[in-house]
Amino acid sequence: MDNTLCKTWLLSWDQTGIETIALVYDPQWVLESLATGQLPRPEVNVRNVILRAQVNQQRHYEVYAINFDYDMTEGDILEFYKQSPQDFVDLVRDRGHVMHSDRQKFNELVIR
Repeated sequence: MDNTLCKTWLLSWDQTGIETIALVYDPQWVLESLATGQLPRPEVNVRNVILRAQVNQQRHYEVYAINFDYDMTEGDILEFYKQSPQDFVDLVRDRGHVMHSDRQKFNELVIR
């Protein structure tokens, strides 16, 4: 994937499941902005997603940015998540860039 075009996605989830799948960079946007002179506008504000995670610490949010192949869509990502949520988050944790993490430690129990 190093020599191919990639799209960058912002993913966030908490202890109840995935919450955000948002495209934050598409190489096509660069060409369009050069042609029109206007800056691209991603569909989600990254700072707002991180702020939500910081304010809701009890939900143990994780926010990652990750590159996927150019032809990967939001539907493809959601389908991968639905097939195997744990494998999905393990892949993102391994290959993605952590933006925020309140990942709950497995061995920390509040009530036994």
